[in-house]
Amino acid sequence: MRPRSTLTNTIIQENLKKTCQNAPELAIGEKDKFIILSDFHIGGGRRRDEFKKNAPLVIKALKDWYLPRGFRLILNGDIEELHRVSLRTVSNAWPQLYRLFLDFREGPGLYKIMGNHDYGAHQHWKTGRTSEEKEVNSHILPSLKLSYKNNSLLVLHGHQASLYNSPFRHKVNKLALRYMAHPLHINNIK
Repeated sequence: MRPRSTLTNTIIQENLKKTCQNAPELAIGEKDKFIILSDFHIGGGRRRDEFKKNAPLVIKALKDWYLPRGFRLILNGDIEELHRVSLRTVSNAWPQLYRLFLDFREGPGLYKIMGNHDYGAHQHWKTGRTSEEKEVNSHILPSLKLSYKNNSLLVLHGHQASLYNSPFRHKVNKLALRYMAHPLHINNIK
């Protein structure tokens, strides 16, 4: 494998620096509790939905353990699989999950961070049919900085460090996955 060029490293460092500088900051205390989840790739609820197998466990844990104990929920990117299916399809397939996300937003707290499969969720959230889905996807962050005393922790999905994540590349990937890979039952292509 070839080592990265100095230019490549510089671009990646600049992308991460910009992400860190633009991150909204959330001051936290000693008693604050968080659960950070990512990469659910929630689909349309059918057989090939990558989330379907784990959905009962995730929903039960969030509903019966984390929410009642006051954990704040950070959804750290790629929650919906918007490369393969529409946001409307996802929200219609998983109303209980979106209601649960809204319970976190109204309760201890919900922070949703953009992932590389989430492009468009923040732009097209108004197309969802449920009020829960609209509310959950109306406040998507590029990243989030958790600050405790003189320290901070940057929570980001990670695609910000990639040279290959651009709006143009996202559109090409989305078209290829939705209209070629998905109909051919090809899974786990990123």
